[in-house]
Parts: sequence; structure tokens; C-alpha cells
Amino acid sequence: MMKYTFTLVVVLLVSSRLLAQAQAGGMVIENGKFDSNKGWFNHIVGNGKVEIVTGQLIVSGPNKDDDDAVPNTTPSTVYAYQDIEVGRTGTLTFKLLSYASLGDTGAGDYPVFILDKEVLKLYSNGFVENYGGAGRHINNDLATGNTITYMINLKPGKYRIGFGVHSADGYYGSGVAVFDDVAFYPEKK
Repeated sequence: MMKYTFTLVVVLLVSSRLLAQAQAGGMVIENGKFDSNKGWFNHIVGNGKVEIVTGQLIVSGPNKDDDDAVPNTTPSTVYAYQDIEVGRTGTLTFKLLSYASLGDTGAGDYPVFILDKEVLKLYSNGFVENYGGAGRHINNDLATGNTITYMINLKPGKYRIGFGVHSADGYYGSGVAVFDDVAFYPEKK
């Protein structure tokens, strides 16, 4: 009896997931809980890092060695990304669990959300640059250890989404951002 019950539960779980994907117009986010590297690709500049550890995405911005007398003045962004297709209008959500700098100050390094080719700043009020964000964005001087949930409305189409850290100089200490729980919720018909 137990063998059949387990099989039924697995079939129901798989069926409900397939139904949710079909309602959203197909699979939208793969591995949004960051249980592994599956579904995510990395864009790494210099010695920046993208890691998936204990179900979280941890991104460290580039940082030249402290003994290097010439800073890297080229702005750069390190991030994890995936390409998605949205079949119906809905809301993309994600969480920034924390952001801090390992030594740098100022507003030159900050956590970002990538939407196609746009590198967008994250605000402590849960808004994203160009999508309601106003005031000061999260940065080295305005770090956060509080979980902040972000929501972006998307129309049907193909998108590249990413999560990372931008550095204005790649020097004086890496910015480190921790992300989790990326999901897409289609509007109800």
C-alpha cells in the first residue's frame, strides 16, 4: 500500500508543477531556489565569483589585489543569469538576502538585477531602478542584512534575467550580494 501512495504523491507533484508551467506559458525559471548550478550561467569579470552554496546565490564583485598600485577604473558587473520565456503577463519575484562590502566605501559598488542588457540598481524599499526605485540604492555605505523581496512585472516574451554585483572600480574590496527564491507568477485568467 505504501508503494502506491508514494507513486501517487510523486505523480501529483509532477502534474501540479507541469500545470503551473503550462499556465505560465512553459517553464519559466529553472532552479530558482538555487539547489544546484542547474539552469544558471555565470558572467565573471576579473576575480569576481559566482557561487551557489546551501541553496543561495552568492555573488562577489571583482577586486584587484590590495598590493596592486593601479586600480581598475573600468566599471564591471559579475552575475549569474538565465534566459526565460514568459507566455503570460505576470510577476517575477526574487529576494536579496544581504549585501555588504569587504572593505570599500561609497556608492560605487552595489547589488544589481539584470533584465536583458540593463544593469539595474536595487533599492532598500523593494523597488528596482527604472521600476519605481527612488532615493538611495543599496551600496557599500548603505549595506543591508535584511531580506528584501523585489517584484517586476513582465509581459509575454523572452528575457535574460540575472543577479549580481556591479563595481565602479573593481578595487578596495569586493561587494558581496546573496540572492534566493527567484520565481515567476503569471496573472490569473
